[in-house]
Amino acid sequence: MVQYATAETISSYCQYFSKHSLDPSSIENGHASILPGAQAFSDALSASNAICTIVRDWPTNSIIHTSPFIIGGLLAPATIQMLAKTFSGRASNLAEKASVSLRSLVMAIEHMAEYWGLCRCILSM
Repeated sequence: MVQYATAETISSYCQYFSKHSLDPSSIENGHASILPGAQAFSDALSASNAICTIVRDWPTNSIIHTSPFIIGGLLAPATIQMLAKTFSGRASNLAEKASVSLRSLVMAIEHMAEYWGLCRCILSM
């Protein structure tokens, strides 16, 4: 996906995603060649947003009955949302959305940690 990403490239990817999500026709195909990892980051952020939507709609009382291995599936979206929140810069709409999504993921993991020791260990890291 994004092997040698720096703060500057991730910031560029976040700006690309923000522009692309607001007006997909405004991004030309030539721009993706300038930022080769932008499309991969955009796809990962879109997938992360879909997972966050599922987590937000997850009934709170059923979270603790979920397998603790589900936490592995929540760590990658949480990391992607944290990157988007941290490096979105001027794209404040993206930063705000990432902050809300990250909060919902952390709350789900905290709920799981009340019941599962594995989740508590991961949270303590």
